[in-house]
Amino acid sequence: MFIGNRPKRIRLGGGDFFCPQCFQRRQYRIQVVHQYVTIMMIRLYRVGSPERSAVCSTCGAVFSDAILDYNPEEEDQQFIGEVLRINVLIAMVEGRLEAAEIITIQRLYKEIAGSELSREDIEEEVRKAYDGELDASDIVHRLGRTLGGEGVKIVAQQAYQVAVAAGPVSEKRQAQLDRFPAGLRRSAVGFQQLIDEVSPPMRGTSPRTREADNQEQEP
Repeated sequence: MFIGNRPKRIRLGGGDFFCPQCFQRRQYRIQVVHQYVTIMMIRLYRVGSPERSAVCSTCGAVFSDAILDYNPEEEDQQFIGEVLRINVLIAMVEGRLEAAEIITIQRLYKEIAGSELSREDIEEEVRKAYDGELDASDIVHRLGRTLGGEGVKIVAQQAYQVAVAAGPVSEKRQAQLDRFPAGLRRSAVGFQQLIDEVSPPMRGTSPRTREADNQEQEP
């Protein structure tokens, strides 16, 4: 006698959703899977709870039906807001924001948001920063748990560009940047490689490199 389990799939219609596998909107179908105890391939009775899932009609990938609530546009806006917060906090490490830092923050915001950022918007972020207790690296640690490679690159490179907007990286800002690799789940070398893409290593551009330069110059 052969006893085992056998699934039974039931289709319940569908619609359109954002497929993470195709990375665009696709048609989907809902399927419910029931598990049955079988004898000689004959279903006897159902066991366990039914499993609902969404199946992409294009790539065939199967997801929990919770994926239907996923809104990439909303997630993008949240990411853009977090990057702006990080950039403002990096600029605030030395106190008041310099004009060059404000211009850089506005330029970087436009690169990822596609829209303009006013000085009033930046001032509002500054007020929020004063009211909060987080620094830039705290947000990076929270955000880094969900970021892919492109998101990590944006955070690292934008923060660095803000840090050098008004001159060489100060010790306080360098201390913040030194905490970024762990938060972004990257090695220090990997993080530096991302930075080098927007600003190749230069002698004396940070306290750490200035110290190394001085050691090289000692007789």
